[in-house]
Amino acid sequence: MSSLKQLPLAIGQREDRSFDNFVIGKNSEPGLNNLELVETLRRSKIPFIYIWGERGCGKSHLLQALSREINLQEGSAIYLPLAEIVEMGAQALSGLEVMELVVLDDLEVIAGQRDWEETLFGLYNQIRDAGSRIVVAAKSPPEELSLKLPDLHSRFQWGPIFQLQMLSDEEKLVALKQRALERGFEIPESTVSYLLRHGSRDLHHLFKLLEELDNASLVEQRKLTIPFVKSHINKDLS
Repeated sequence: MSSLKQLPLAIGQREDRSFDNFVIGKNSEPGLNNLELVETLRRSKIPFIYIWGERGCGKSHLLQALSREINLQEGSAIYLPLAEIVEMGAQALSGLEVMELVVLDDLEVIAGQRDWEETLFGLYNQIRDAGSRIVVAAKSPPEELSLKLPDLHSRFQWGPIFQLQMLSDEEKLVALKQRALERGFEIPESTVSYLLRHGSRDLHHLFKLLEELDNASLVEQRKLTIPFVKSHINKDLS
């Protein structure tokens, strides 16, 4: 049986991740332009794209947005966070060549594992021969991955390589306020500023904290004021 049939269809995929609610940021230096990456993902049919950037920069959001958009257009795409399926073994990638688009996140977790690398190399070739596409993401550029298979490393150089830039604090503030509105509530700018000053700078962590604060405020019937947020954060640390 193909491992594709055994994979949970919604693994790692969140339906609220879209290109429209991704905060691109204002970075505009040559080679450091998030807008260029977003437009490439949305408009291009490039067979292979490699994305890298530090945790919290939005890689997973973009990958899920891409997969979601292709499926909404009645195409066939699958998003797989390798960190969540690595324990299934490399056979988890078998059968994926039938998809129009394969999106692999957390590439670094399988680097150095020969069976995974060989399986991914084979999948890459099958997808190329089928005229389909593959997009991968990792925390570091290809040359910094601890790959054991030289041929796989060379494949990663065949398409464009994008570094996704982290948002500034001002842009994170916009992203957090936008995420709150998507969840159906407004959060004062002063409260968001407090979170940025006293919480993790990791946007992924901040989004998770915002979700926890929203749930806690509903349970306690309190607004997301600075005192409430402060008491919640201190409770977690105690």
